[in-house]
Amino acid sequence: MTVRTVVRRVRDLAAAARAVRIYAGGLPASSEIKVSYGHPHVPDAGELAHGGLVKVQRMQARFPNAPFTFNVMYLVSSSLPPAPVAIAAAAKR
Repeated sequence: MTVRTVVRRVRDLAAAARAVRIYAGGLPASSEIKVSYGHPHVPDAGELAHGGLVKVQRMQARFPNAPFTFNVMYLVSSSLPPAPVAIAAAAKR
């Protein structure tokens, strides 16, 4: 087994665990908009970011990242999280 295969499997397991947390998290209690950008952590304005995350950094000022309990999911194609389909499927339930 190569290092690449091991890393890929670890990422898939982490994404599956995250999907379970999203599924268990449900919807936010309030009628307020809660947005998930697909990543557990999005860099703040002062932190280094590149590509699609730069746009998300700016959006975070108005709509902070809510990675597990949200009612809107906003994914940027140039910065997809690992296993985005599994995360979206968990969120859809």
